[in-house]
Amino acid sequence: MNTPLLMLVILLAAVALIVLWRLVLTAAAIAVVQWMVVAHADSVTVQLLTFAVPAFLAAFVLVRLIPHRTPTGSAHAGQAVADLQGVAR
Repeated sequence: MNTPLLMLVILLAAVALIVLWRLVLTAAAIAVVQWMVVAHADSVTVQLLTFAVPAFLAAFVLVRLIPHRTPTGSAHAGQAVADLQGVAR
């Protein structure tokens, strides 16, 4: 492999790790707990909950963090807001 390209890839990975260290650490902790539960639990329900709970928490956080946006400057956007408010245009 080309040495400058390899160095660039390593540098970008290091920068991503530095910027996202809390996210990477949290994901690693969740993965370790999931691995331990799946390796030691015989109950299918416990194994499903092991994967479902973090997934629901992540979905909740993403839904709360990403705002719902309507297109601005569009004729349809004004009508959509009016429909939600129950106002006829």
